[in-house]
Amino acid sequence: MQRRYELFSRKCSRCHSLDRPLHAHVGANGWLEYVQRMSRHPGAGITFAEQREIALFLAYYSRQNVEKSR
Repeated sequence: MQRRYELFSRKCSRCHSLDRPLHAHVGANGWLEYVQRMSRHPGAGITFAEQREIALFLAYYSRQNVEKSR
């Protein structure tokens, strides 16, 4: 997961703060679509394989926050 976080932080911070995706309200199955939408922005430079890895990290992070709030 650390490798995925590093990829996420490197790619996603090009366009916005990391708080934006980390606090987004996305359903468990919606992360890949969310990342794909972001990757279409000019200069994002995120490959499809990277999109999948970032989405897996965000889904993991989201699950961890839900479990902590219980």
